[in-house]
Amino acid sequence: MTASIAFVSWIASSVITAMVAPSYALRVTLPDFKADTAASCLPDPQVLLRDTDWQSLQHAYPSQWDPRPLLTALLDPDPVVQAQALNNLEPVRHQNSTYEATVPVALYVAGILSDPRAASPVHVQTHPGTELRPRAFRAALLDWLGEVAYDADDSCVEMGRRHGFEPYPAQEALRSLRQVYFRAVAPFLSDADQEVRDAALIAVVPMVEAPELAQHREALMPLLHRLLASSQDRWHRSRAVDACTVWGCQAHRRPGTLGAPLQNPEPPLWNGGFREDPPF
Repeated sequence: MTASIAFVSWIASSVITAMVAPSYALRVTLPDFKADTAASCLPDPQVLLRDTDWQSLQHAYPSQWDPRPLLTALLDPDPVVQAQALNNLEPVRHQNSTYEATVPVALYVAGILSDPRAASPVHVQTHPGTELRPRAFRAALLDWLGEVAYDADDSCVEMGRRHGFEPYPAQEALRSLRQVYFRAVAPFLSDADQEVRDAALIAVVPMVEAPELAQHREALMPLLHRLLASSQDRWHRSRAVDACTVWGCQAHRRPGTLGAPLQNPEPPLWNGGFREDPPF
């Protein structure tokens, strides 16, 4: 059994306790998480650390690399240590590639999202060119997990095929777990922190490309419009514009309704335009 297949089998036999995120009053219908299959579960992060054969997994470095100290440091009480640990996970995302080690690292990050220590304010630059400022570490973790999902999204697969490459095993393993990652991220769509909500929204966009999650796209459309109406994060806006373009949701204002405005005056709705156009 290959490492990637073993991960999928492990997930199917694991059970996760319910993750609880703070609620936030949103006037849209969010996905029914309980309706997802029981196979959408995460391994315990500590079991993942202990039982994964990290030395056998491919990553970007030519020499051996053990991510366990970095993963443990993601929950360190020192916010500086947390930020450094996240930045140092580059070997599993080098040049936007998916490696064998990417899969369990992403599962660990997904598994600690609900940990109270992930709420610590940290100075971390998740995306190149973005402002270095304090934000909830959970938002940075969500951004990181979302980018991992984007590295293996449908557009990446299609681009590879145009150049004669089929999805490789690590990429396929990551894509097969999109429902698992979605279950971990989706509760934070209603987080009390707007930056966490926005990061969660952008993270689930590539996840709901999975056929079994496609029914959730319509509920996410008004959230994308709200993000584009209010967010100043260029990276998030770019991802939201791409999603609206692919989903054809510019005419959508409410799930199940074409062209009808959301009955919620604030924030104003985005009505098209480019990534950096107002309103911000």
